[in-house]
Amino acid sequence: MHELSVTQEIIDTIEQARSEAGAHLIVTAVRLKIGRFTAVVPDYLRHYYEMLTQNTPLHGAELHIELVPIVARCRACAAEFVSDSPMLLCPECGATQADVLAGRDLLVESIEVDEPD
Repeated sequence: MHELSVTQEIIDTIEQARSEAGAHLIVTAVRLKIGRFTAVVPDYLRHYYEMLTQNTPLHGAELHIELVPIVARCRACAAEFVSDSPMLLCPECGATQADVLAGRDLLVESIEVDEPD
């Protein structure tokens, strides 16, 4: 359920950027990069985005989500590996202790806007 608060933060970020660029602009698309380690479920995020942007200037803007895999380094053997799951298991030695190098971020990568007619 943390997707609801995450979605609200994303909307706040978009609104702030829109305001700084010119509140008259129409947001047509938003591109997000979401690390798999965040455990954000894209379908839930899309649902909450639709719900929270109803009757707002953001309603109708396309939401594009790119999932970023988890990259980790094993603490036992120093092997780097990619994982789609936050349950990190080193494929080289089987150890379960690893440092996450990538996949924790949630980033509004870009906001596409258009001038009103």
